[in-house]
Amino acid sequence: MRRLLSTGGDVRDLKGLKLAAIGPATADKLKAYYLSADCQPATHTAEGLLEALTKTGRLKGQRFLIPRAAEARDVLPNGLREAGAEVVEVHAYKTVMADPPDADVLARLSQGQVDFVTFASSSTVRNFVTLVGANLPKHVRYASIGPITTQTAKDLGIEISVEAKEITIPGLVRAIVEAVH
Repeated sequence: MRRLLSTGGDVRDLKGLKLAAIGPATADKLKAYYLSADCQPATHTAEGLLEALTKTGRLKGQRFLIPRAAEARDVLPNGLREAGAEVVEVHAYKTVMADPPDADVLARLSQGQVDFVTFASSSTVRNFVTLVGANLPKHVRYASIGPITTQTAKDLGIEISVEAKEITIPGLVRAIVEAVH
């Protein structure tokens, strides 16, 4: 949207386009620009969006622009292509690893002063393992935003003890609160 607006365009230039959002945070961002998602899946994953789009009707010959993270999984664009759609992908952002945490943070983690480590995406799991190394703290409980992130954690040797039912940050918070009460 910033690009559209910076070049003198406005939301009227999007007339006739159908918009989709994987989750409520993206749908809310659209609403901030007075736009609404025509398609939003019940399950907030690429698989969920692909299924929802498939249910809307014929995909063959339809054109899709997919702005996404450079590291995003290929489930959605590949699934649309397999259904005969024309897909253009735009890497709208790149997920980068944070600077290494302070020694104090690592000390607290290793000394049992951290109850939960939360993962909101597969990239957060991979980055955590890179930053912490192979000696993952065993006394910490790990919480995941959803099944894709949980699978990434399992693949990297992390046992998830709490998984959100709703694949959103508020859903992750609710799952942790329920787990401790």
